[in-house]
Amino acid sequence: MTNQSPGPTLSLSMSRVLAASPEQVFRAFTDPDWYGQWWGPEGTRSEVRQLDLQVGGAYRVDMHLPDGSLAVMYGRYREIDPPQLLAYSLAWEGDPTEMLVTLEFEPHEDGTELTVTHEGFTDQARAGQHEQGWASSLDRLVSLLANQS
Repeated sequence: MTNQSPGPTLSLSMSRVLAASPEQVFRAFTDPDWYGQWWGPEGTRSEVRQLDLQVGGAYRVDMHLPDGSLAVMYGRYREIDPPQLLAYSLAWEGDPTEMLVTLEFEPHEDGTELTVTHEGFTDQARAGQHEQGWASSLDRLVSLLANQS
């Protein structure tokens, strides 16, 4: 009998400067009302079903996609250091792959530099889909924050 270790995993990292304070950007990821307004690619309606903001606390988001399908994202918070750092596991209902997302919120002269690191992809196609999803979601976040001013 041979032991097979899982293959290498892929990750993505992206940064975006947002015209809002680190506290406001952190809130956008941790306040269920705000999170549901911007999370998901353009055309997605997200419902935050659970958000227990404490280490070990669970979250669940139902994403109603433009094609009418439902994608359920869930996980647990691993590290919370407001308003500087938020780390959580991420999985999709029906898929056993657990990934890790780390968000860093750094003060910037124009507001906040948000760095997203998303680890644990099993193939390049999935990493690419998530990269597009993050980019579209962050565009929606920019709009939400602009309307909060």
